[in-house]
Amino acid sequence: MSKEEIKDIKKLKRYIFEIFDCENIDLAKNKLNELKKITKDMKNVISRILNEFIKPYFKNLTYAIENRNIAFTSNKIENLFQKVFPKSIKKRMKTKYGVLNRFELKLEYWNDNNKV
Repeated sequence: MSKEEIKDIKKLKRYIFEIFDCENIDLAKNKLNELKKITKDMKNVISRILNEFIKPYFKNLTYAIENRNIAFTSNKIENLFQKVFPKSIKKRMKTKYGVLNRFELKLEYWNDNNKV
């Protein structure tokens, strides 16, 4: 990739982040439409990400903008489960051992409740 392409991708990345930092949903939609216009003729990674991941899930991704009672989270595990855990569980989930231990406990609980 050339330096110019890398610059363009970084610029578009910042633009995508601006969408999620908007104050209201209308502003986010306007920024998304502007981004669509910019990337319409591009054949790069950002346009693929935009078409495959952001456009179809835009409502879910920006739901926290509409409803301010929803906390933003950067925890990858919480994003995976689409759930915000209490602090006690968050602390456990920060280590590999904590995550595995949590899953083992859940599996034991499930096995106990689903015995034949």
